[in-house]
Amino acid sequence: RAELGPRDLEAGHVLVAHRVGEHDEKGRAVKETIPFADFVERVPHMLDEYHGYLLARADAFREENTSSTDDWDAFAEQVSTGFALAFHCGRPECEDDIKSASAATPRCIPTYGEAAEGVCIRCDNPSTYGKRVVFSRAY
Repeated sequence: RAELGPRDLEAGHVLVAHRVGEHDEKGRAVKETIPFADFVERVPHMLDEYHGYLLARADAFREENTSSTDDWDAFAEQVSTGFALAFHCGRPECEDDIKSASAATPRCIPTYGEAAEGVCIRCDNPSTYGKRVVFSRAY
């Protein structure tokens, strides 16, 4: 957040509150005063830092909250708090059944990882995709 009031204009600087990343001992955003002459040059670097921080945090969250399962009860429990990797037959009616029973829907078929074969988490038909599908709830 950039703050620019009459006193800042007079002093020739911008007050920046870094809402992402480090915080002070009371949990508030760290504030920094940046001279006008440096502000335009610094903004892209700050945005790159924010992006890196947010991406690392999202990656860590995904890793900590994703697990593979072949068991329906474990699947339903996993999607209640995170992401489940499970085989899926690809049939729309099965997808609808999964959604009505667990509130989860397929999010993506990962492009990474090894190929794998298995049976659908819900109907036991063969998996269509040759790998596990990411399922989660939408909020």
